[in-house]
Amino acid sequence: MTRITVLIIFVIASIVALVEMPQIAIGANTSKNANNQDEDLLKKQVLHFLTTWLVDRDFVKAIDSFNARAFSNEAIFNESCSGIRDEARNSAEAMKKELELFLMGIENFPAHNDLNAALNVNNLMPFKRLKSKSVSDMEQDRFLLLRVKTADIAKLASENDARKFLKEYFKSTQQRYLSIISVGDDGGIMYFIWEKDGENWKIPHASLACM
Repeated sequence: MTRITVLIIFVIASIVALVEMPQIAIGANTSKNANNQDEDLLKKQVLHFLTTWLVDRDFVKAIDSFNARAFSNEAIFNESCSGIRDEARNSAEAMKKELELFLMGIENFPAHNDLNAALNVNNLMPFKRLKSKSVSDMEQDRFLLLRVKTADIAKLASENDARKFLKEYFKSTQQRYLSIISVGDDGGIMYFIWEKDGENWKIPHASLACM
C-alpha cells in the first residue's frame, strides 16, 4: 500500500469519526434561526472562495478567505505533496505567498467557466454516508460542508508533529466546519476548516490527500 493510499484512507476515516451530528435547538427557535443564518452565510462564503479560486483564478482575492491565523499555522498543507517549502513556515508573509502559489498550482487543471465543471463530486463518493450531516447538498453544490468537533480536528493530520500542533491550535470550543472538495479528474481530496472571524467565516487550516 502506497503512502498516498494510506493518506487518503486516513483522511476518510478521520473525517467520518469527527463529524458532529446536526444539533437541534430544543425550545430555542431564535438560536436555531441564528445558527441557520450563520450556516447560510458560511455556505455562500465557501462558494465565493471556490469560485474566486477555481473559476475566476483570482488568487490574491482567494487568499482573502484565509484568516491571519492561517499564515502562522505550521501544519497547514504539511503533506509533502503540497509543494509548500518548510523554510517559508517561519514567516507569515512568506507563508501567505506560499499559499498563493499553492492555489495557483491548480491551474494545471483545465480552465472552467463554472464551478460545477471544476469540482469532481465523484471523488467524494467515499464520504457519501455523511450527506445527511452536511450543510450543503453534495450532488448540487459538489462539495460537503460539515460541522466538526473542534477537539478532534487534530486527528485529521497524518503526522504526529502536526497533530500535536493542531491540538493546541484549536483549543477554543467555538463552532467550526469542514468543507471537503476534489478538483479535476486527477485531484485528491482537499479539506478546509472554517471558523468565525468577526462577521465572516475564514479558513485557519487546510490539508489534502494526494492522488
